[in-house]
Amino acid sequence: MDREDEDRLGLLQRIKNGVLPNGPAVRTLRFGIGRGLRLELDFQRDTRLYLGLYERELNSWLRSFCRPGSLCFDVGADAGYDALVMARLGAKRVLSIECRGEAVRKIQRNFGANSELTSSRCEVMEAFVSNGTVNNTVTLDKVAASGDAFVPGFIKIDIEGSEGEALEGAARLLAEHKPDLIVETHGLAVEEQCVQLLRGHGYTPVVIDARKWLPDYRPSQHNRWLVARGRDEQLA
Repeated sequence: MDREDEDRLGLLQRIKNGVLPNGPAVRTLRFGIGRGLRLELDFQRDTRLYLGLYERELNSWLRSFCRPGSLCFDVGADAGYDALVMARLGAKRVLSIECRGEAVRKIQRNFGANSELTSSRCEVMEAFVSNGTVNNTVTLDKVAASGDAFVPGFIKIDIEGSEGEALEGAARLLAEHKPDLIVETHGLAVEEQCVQLLRGHGYTPVVIDARKWLPDYRPSQHNRWLVARGRDEQLA
């Protein structure tokens, strides 16, 4: 982002802070792929989500991968927004996996605010996802094989730099079941690790860059997504 863009965003931030109400409250999204969902939002940090701008780069992929009747994992679920979008798109079941207790409680509140959509369809698990070599963690293979979960047809992963370890712990899922994937990568090394892992399982991952106009906050300069279809069709 250049200096002119930073100045423009700074101006918008000041206008927003002076006009919109402060503090968290449950609000109905008015725009975008999540329109109609009710979420606990604080305009100090959630304005793009409210306006339908949050991760718009992924909307077409979410619609493509999350079809009616889909079984989905949302790994690194944060506040549960993506899980709710998946349910709104017609997912039969969505499992949100999140390691932070505070975030898990927020997910539960957001699911409760959309109970007509989430009842019997959305659930949350508090756990660290890794490759099985770290104590007190779970692998996606073990989660999918447990009696309490299911084998997903679509997995979205965003766990702040540990995406490679999550894919290592999903070797059986990737080899035998070929779920569709969206993987947010935090850093070039992580992206390269994930690309090699996916190619090793027969995937052809495609890189999605962050947009230039009104971008979401990114914790690192090299922060983008890999999308990979588990079936034979080519990605558009």
